[in-house]
Amino acid sequence: FINEVIIPSLDLAFDNEKNFAASIRDPLTGLYNHGYFKFQLEREFDNAKRGKSNLSLIMLDVDYFKHYNDMHGHPAGDKVLIGISNILKYNTRKGDLAARYGGEEFVILLFNTKIKEAIAKAEAMRRAIVHYHFQNEELQPNGDLTISLGIANFPKQAKTADELLENADKALYHSKKTGKNKTSVYSKSMK
Repeated sequence: FINEVIIPSLDLAFDNEKNFAASIRDPLTGLYNHGYFKFQLEREFDNAKRGKSNLSLIMLDVDYFKHYNDMHGHPAGDKVLIGISNILKYNTRKGDLAARYGGEEFVILLFNTKIKEAIAKAEAMRRAIVHYHFQNEELQPNGDLTISLGIANFPKQAKTADELLENADKALYHSKKTGKNKTSVYSKSMK
């Protein structure tokens, strides 16, 4: 009995792995969740700072999403979020991080990516969503289901991870206030 070794079952190992995956993933979209994104943002920001590399953050929001939910119900809205998530997954490089930030907001962390490259990536995602056919999108105020995006970059526009997030958010709201369905890059004139 003294030399007896207890070996955990493989079922327990698989359960632990599934529980970990569930703790870092948004259950609706399968993207990473807000908490995991914040953890990775801090980690990758420190890596970029130490390695003197670029880190870009894209924040995006579905235009007139409340209108869509009010007109078609939350289950239809959930299908839109799943569709957008799939487009984000397909258009994100392996190693970058796409997450559901909350509600109809998403974030994409682009490692070793300069502003010009981040703009190209954001515009590709925006166009992919415009060209995707969502059910009843023609009833949206602008006749299509669209997104607005904001971009910020380290080291150009942020000194801390929180500032990177805050500046991407300011750029996003600039896009929302100036016409929607567009990408804006943070500048100090944005409030």
